Parts: sequence; C-alpha cells; structure tokens
Amino acid sequence: MNKINIIITVAIATLTISVWAWINRPDSEPPWPAMIQGFSFSPVRADEDPTRNIYPTVMEIRQDLELLADKTHAVRTYSVTNTFAEIPRLAAELGLNVALGGWISGCVLLGVNSGAYFYRVVSSTELSDITGGLVKSLVFGILVITICCFQGFFTHMRTDSYGARSVSLSTTSAVVISCVMILISDYVVTSFIL
Repeated sequence: MNKINIIITVAIATLTISVWAWINRPDSEPPWPAMIQGFSFSPVRADEDPTRNIYPTVMEIRQDLELLADKTHAVRTYSVTNTFAEIPRLAAELGLNVALGGWISGCVLLGVNSGAYFYRVVSSTELSDITGGLVKSLVFGILVITICCFQGFFTHMRTDSYGARSVSLSTTSAVVISCVMILISDYVVTSFIL
C-alpha cells in the first residue's frame, strides 16, 4: 500500500511540474521598436543624491537627453528643483517633448517660448490619440449610465433587503459593476483601436 501511495504522489508531482513547465514556457521577446513614445527621465547619476542636495550639472542632464533624443519623442520628469528646472529647456533644444509640467516650469519659470513648446506637443499628437480617447469616453459614459440606471430602477425589487439598505446595496452594486465593466470595455475598445 505504501508503494502505491509513493508512486501516486510522484506521478501527481511529475504531472503538476510538467503542466507548470508547459504553461510557463519562455516567450520570445518582441523586437525593440526604433522609437519609444516616451521615457520617465531622471538624470541622477551614481554619485548624486537630490535628497542630500547633490544634483547633476546642466551638462550632465544635456548629455543624458542627447542619448535619448533619437530614441524617443518625449520625456517625463517629476521635479523642477535646482538643475532639474533646466530639463524642459534642454529637451526643447533637442526636439523632445515634455509634459504640461514641463510647460509650467519651462515657459512660466524659465521663459521658454510657449509657441515652440506647444508646436512640439501638437506635432507629436496624432488624431488617433484624440479619437481613441473620445470613443473610450463615450463607451465608458454609456456603460456607467446604463448600469447605474438599471441598478437604481430595480432597487425596490431587491430580495436581499429593503428601504435604505436596499439603496445602499444598489449603489454599491452599481459602482462595482461599473468599475469592472470599464476595465473590460477598456481592454476591448483598445484592442479595436490599436
């Protein structure tokens, strides 16, 4: 009897490991694109630490941006303190876009030409980006309105509660179902748009 138990245990373990190995086979990595839409950019190097007020020089920031200039359309930075305030100006000189925070720090604080900044933003935005956002907004709005109206309309017919508790449960159901449906529809709509 013990031999059979051991054989069955080994067989189940072997089967489990085999199925796991088959499901988790390595995939081949898709080829790296020639141009990346954007990078999160922090020019801090190994010997620098902004928390101790040791910032990169403007030349070091420029060198890092020059490395990215032919590989991306845009950079995003999270700070405009000290020499980081130069990132929008340096990026504009190299033809890179920086997010709206970049406009505030570059145009308002440093006096970079707003026209040049917005020209770069408009030139890197495609019509498909705008239409995709509008289509998603329309789909999400229709879903939320339909789900919430349905839940609200049938609140009085709930069998699990009545009165204020029924309204509370209907509201919770509407929010949860709406959130899940937005996630699902976002995946579906994005797959059609792309």
